[in-house]
Amino acid sequence: MTLLPLLLPIMTLSTGLSGTAQASEIGTGAHALGLGVAVGEPTGLSGKYYFGSTTAVEVVLASYYGRGGVYVHGVHLWHPSVLASDPSFELPWHFGFGGFLQDGYDYGWNRNNWNIGGTALGARGQTGLDMNLNDIQLQISADLGLNVGVFSYGGLFYDLDFYLTVRYFF
Repeated sequence: MTLLPLLLPIMTLSTGLSGTAQASEIGTGAHALGLGVAVGEPTGLSGKYYFGSTTAVEVVLASYYGRGGVYVHGVHLWHPSVLASDPSFELPWHFGFGGFLQDGYDYGWNRNNWNIGGTALGARGQTGLDMNLNDIQLQISADLGLNVGVFSYGGLFYDLDFYLTVRYFF
């Protein structure tokens, strides 16, 4: 009897980790498109479109606070499992890969010198956690991303970023 309160959360979590993602109100045909804002590094506008219950594409058009410039990324996301769910909410995690383009800010390393500015293009990897509030069709996400690329002047570029996103699904 005394072990039951300790084992119940572990069994619930392990069941959620091994299950596959299930379609909720968010991510279904009626509510496949979400638009909102991303706050953090970078800060800007965010869109997410679900192709099915486990795959989506995210696009962010933003800028880095205090550094200026324009930043855009597109990532194909997979939602392999749901960590917790209830009729009113769902907590899936996701990971994905894509690309990014940025212009006009940041530092880059080029031939033993630090350079400022320029245009960078490269690959992006991302992982995160979504909280889908199905009753109000709102998604709150926390994402960690890694950009690796090159500057237009030949310097190498890398950036680790974190941002929170709030999206309303139509």
